[in-house]
Amino acid sequence: MGVYGKAVLIRLRDALKISDARGAHTKLADRLGISRSHLHEWQKNDQVGFVRVLDLCAEEDLDLNHIFFGRSQPETVEIEILDIDPTIDDPLQTLEDINLAVESLRKSLATRKV
Repeated sequence: MGVYGKAVLIRLRDALKISDARGAHTKLADRLGISRSHLHEWQKNDQVGFVRVLDLCAEEDLDLNHIFFGRSQPETVEIEILDIDPTIDDPLQTLEDINLAVESLRKSLATRKV
């Protein structure tokens, strides 16, 4: 498995607090909603099921920068983003627009062969 795919799966496993003990592979596959053999195929073919990983990250509120790139944003960034532009009339609408963009990205990725 390539360094990128392996690193993504290791960071995902760690973020989900799945120990590196025996059975961790099965637990990770279960959390991703795939069979253990399917996860093995990802590893064998140097692939990562991005849609599955994105869905699990969204479900568990995991930091995508950390899972995919090994980088984490400081926690204060979220607060700064909310305070950057006080002229926004409806911050919840802005958040809804962001969620729509994320959903659109998911759909786009889902149509690609992973």
